[in-house]
Amino acid sequence: YLDGNGRLGRLVAMLQLLSEGHLRAPVLSVSPWLKDHATEYRDHLLAVSQLGEWEAWIGFFAKAIAAQARDGHDRIMRLLELKAELGETVRGTFPRGRLTTEIADNLIAYPVLSVSMSQAIHGRTDQANRNAIHQLVDIGLLEPFSDVSYGRLYWNRRVFQVADRTTRPSPL
Repeated sequence: YLDGNGRLGRLVAMLQLLSEGHLRAPVLSVSPWLKDHATEYRDHLLAVSQLGEWEAWIGFFAKAIAAQARDGHDRIMRLLELKAELGETVRGTFPRGRLTTEIADNLIAYPVLSVSMSQAIHGRTDQANRNAIHQLVDIGLLEPFSDVSYGRLYWNRRVFQVADRTTRPSPL
């Protein structure tokens, strides 16, 4: 790779952290932080290439890892708060809606779902899942992802706002 290929380098760094036991799963991405610090990133890489300044590079990269680890932790905590909030909302609105509550409790794990996906996850009849999803739509916890009627997907926008800092997930 004549251009250096930063993606490959970042992948190798994460694989090394995994193989040495510093990460248990590949859940950390330093790319967003490095993008926000692109000039400094390139300067450090150039200093390594031209001057062999590895210590400064390692310190810079460690700073990126620490920042992204804190960010990941913060997002996980916000997702847990959102899960509790969604559950409280559903339990308060539908105190006897067991399936509706189960679906709401799983919106962090399954923020995009269809009636058939919900049926595969939660069991129950197609109609019971359809009714529960429509109840969640009625109170604003789910919204249609598209205008199609057959196999319609529903999503919880807030999960994506917390997890990905976007307003719409990538097409499935």
